Amino acid sequence: MYKPWSFLSALVCAGIVMMAHGVSADPPVQSTSAVATPAEQNAARLAQKNAVQWTIRDADGRPIPDASVDVYLWNGHYQHLGLSAVSNHEGIATIEGISQNGFSYARIGKAGFVADMMELVINSNRERLQTITLQSPVRSTIEVCDANGMPIAGAELTWLQYTSNNGNANVLTKSAASDLGLTWGKSDANGVLELPPLPLDVALKLTIFHPDYVSQSFSELRVRSGLLSAATLNQGVRMEIKLRHQDGSVVKDGAPMEVVLFPQTGSINESGIRHQINVRDGKLSMTVQPKNFNELRVRSEDFYVGPMLHNFLDRPNPILDLSDGESAAIELTAYPKRKLSGRVVDAEGNPKPGVHVSAMLVSPDPEHASRSFESIKELGLEQATALEGADTDKDGRYELEVTGGTVQLEVIATGFYSVPETTLLAVTDVEPAVADDIVLLPVPVLTGVVVDPDGEPMPGMICKVVSDGFGDALPVKASGPAGKFRLALSRIPYRRDAGGLDYVAYVMAFHPGKLLGGITQVDLRKPQ
Repeated sequence: MYKPWSFLSALVCAGIVMMAHGVSADPPVQSTSAVATPAEQNAARLAQKNAVQWTIRDADGRPIPDASVDVYLWNGHYQHLGLSAVSNHEGIATIEGISQNGFSYARIGKAGFVADMMELVINSNRERLQTITLQSPVRSTIEVCDANGMPIAGAELTWLQYTSNNGNANVLTKSAASDLGLTWGKSDANGVLELPPLPLDVALKLTIFHPDYVSQSFSELRVRSGLLSAATLNQGVRMEIKLRHQDGSVVKDGAPMEVVLFPQTGSINESGIRHQINVRDGKLSMTVQPKNFNELRVRSEDFYVGPMLHNFLDRPNPILDLSDGESAAIELTAYPKRKLSGRVVDAEGNPKPGVHVSAMLVSPDPEHASRSFESIKELGLEQATALEGADTDKDGRYELEVTGGTVQLEVIATGFYSVPETTLLAVTDVEPAVADDIVLLPVPVLTGVVVDPDGEPMPGMICKVVSDGFGDALPVKASGPAGKFRLALSRIPYRRDAGGLDYVAYVMAFHPGKLLGGITQVDLRKPQ
């Protein structure tokens, strides 16, 4: 039996001897030889060309010739990457040079069939061989009316989602339909809203929008031919967003804008707004539930619209609190877009391809770029506007669209971080704007040895990184036979006060059964 003070004594005395930490190379993987099947050989050949092969069939298993396969990048919109193929008489189509960036999608379709959209995540060679079955479409409708049963014309879908028979999640929005060349209809004078072509018997989720009524959502509608359901739209709280250019002029009518309004409770599809609305009389008009909302963003292909509006518990914004049922009038500014280019490199100056660079307008005043990071933090989010991001090419170069003012750049790369963690630059009317190189450093791998109070190695101890910051999950491993551990972080955590990265971390080792534990502090910027 241990004494009452034994655990405390062990906790203090059990040490963690930290070794120098850096990026450690994993041991080479031993290869094994085996006779590959023809399919495996084909998949291996495809892997050499970063290719994917689709075999396209109809519901009876017959090949579909002349079906198209197109690859898109999702960056808030579907952007065609110039990669496409047409199936041969055996229904086979192959596309080479597919990038594995986690945001690529393939759309497979042919006239007379419902197209299927699949995410291109290839974790093994076997997944380079895909079989897709295309279904015949059915015509489905929803009848839209008001609380008095009168038909509502002009209602349209905000979004719809279903899982295809191939297991692919298909999500369509109004803006995505435009990207893909699909018709996105509105309800007619009788309130009849025709849905896009859909496969029979899939479970459908959707939301119906009209600017004069609160949106209504449906889930688990089973697709069949004809009327699926009736939708009753109710009155709500009116919200109008007035849009002006920096010179005070009104944004022209007809310009499409995507409005994203996040509620504090409930999902955005059920309680908020995510919809493309056209400017009318210099305004964006919509009707929402009497709720407290967290965030409002407006996006446009032609402009940046800002600032973003936030309503947090520690920083309330009454204009987004519509719980009293009073209408809201909001004024936002449309900023012109400008090109910005730059390069991301490692500490030796070598290019870093495939790295994501995000941008934010922290202030319309370019002179704020000369201020310190802490000073910029004091500006808060009141003037901030989210800008677009871009990935670096093979030469580490990126190009994105920003706007005039003080722009903040941040690089997001698994296993790397930058010093300083963000880059501030002044963007003026001079074009093109060019940023200084952003230098990436590797996130350290922490290695060390766990010892007992007598200095003997302790295998089987649970070792984990702990931090006051937040971000990705922190690694947890057991110490090996000689008490050694290796903990690899995917990134350095963010500070809780939203002020950059938290470089102070701790490695903790413990064994509940032996009532032993220890902890040591590390600076993630300095090898020890």
